[in-house]
Amino acid sequence: MLEFGKEKLYIRVEKYMMYDNMALALYTEEGEPYVNLSVNIDSLPDGWCTIDTNNFPEGEELILKYHLGEKVGEIGSGFCKYPIYEMNMSEVNKYVRSN
Repeated sequence: MLEFGKEKLYIRVEKYMMYDNMALALYTEEGEPYVNLSVNIDSLPDGWCTIDTNNFPEGEELILKYHLGEKVGEIGSGFCKYPIYEMNMSEVNKYVRSN
């Protein structure tokens, strides 16, 4: 489990229908949705993910703390700039719980 403040979270890895990008969401230990870690803006290479720092500003901090990925760029949408990460799937998978 990832620890974020008092919360213990796990990651769900899915795919967005549009662009077929990786979708990452955080769920509580009880299985309740906590926050979407990713946002779907434009087509990305496999294993890359745009982080939703607009709705979850702590997303990058969490990625760096748990070595979940490496920043490879950023993309603008509206008034926001979103970081793009190449995800370290061997680390991400340590925090994935299926169900």
